[in-house]
Amino acid sequence: MYESVALTCQIVSSLSLLANIYLAYLYFCCPVKSINFYKHFFLGTALQNLLFSTCFILLAPVLMSEDFAYVFLAYGPLREKNEGQALMVLYCLAFASSMLLATDTFIYRYFQICK
Repeated sequence: MYESVALTCQIVSSLSLLANIYLAYLYFCCPVKSINFYKHFFLGTALQNLLFSTCFILLAPVLMSEDFAYVFLAYGPLREKNEGQALMVLYCLAFASSMLLATDTFIYRYFQICK
C-alpha cells in the first residue's frame, strides 16, 4: 500500500519542484522593484518549497498521529540510510516553517490591503 503512496508523493513533489524552480527563475530574472519587502517573502517561499519537495521526493513521509503525538515515517528511497535521518530533520523543519511562512504572508497581505 505504501509503495503506491510513495510513488504518488514522488510524482506530485516532482511537479512541485519544477514549479518552484520556475518561481526562483522568475525571481532572479524579473526583479520587482515596487514591492521590496514582499520579494523576500517570495524568494523565501520558493526556497522553502524547493527544500520541502526535495525531501518529500527522497523520503515520501507518511504522517501518523494520535491525540497530541505526531510521527513521520519514511517510505522513500532514503528511508533506511543515514542521510534519510538528516533529511527527515530538514523535512520537519520545512514542515514547521511552511506554517510560519503562510501565516506571515497572510499578515503581510492583510496589512497591505488595510493601509
